[in-house]
Amino acid sequence: MCLAGYLAITLNRKYAYFFTTFILAENPTIGAKNALDLSKRMTYGMKGKLFVLDLSFIGWWLLTGLTCGILSLGVMPYTYAVYTEVYISRKAEQRI
Repeated sequence: MCLAGYLAITLNRKYAYFFTTFILAENPTIGAKNALDLSKRMTYGMKGKLFVLDLSFIGWWLLTGLTCGILSLGVMPYTYAVYTEVYISRKAEQRI
């Protein structure tokens, strides 16, 4: 398998299971398999949008590297706040 194919499969799985941690944090008794399945249903049709969202943070992560990680103290909470808002809006869209 070529590198591009491996990268495509890896990114597909990353974004398919993007909301798993949020689902488990909100409902710890749901179980791992059910959380993975629910995350796959929630991210169906929006993996490209999640990828573009991650790309929008690339400048911040480059600056974080230049500051030897110190800037991550401000960037990480902002990034996860945005991810949480995306999860909440997606959950409301699908009435989950």
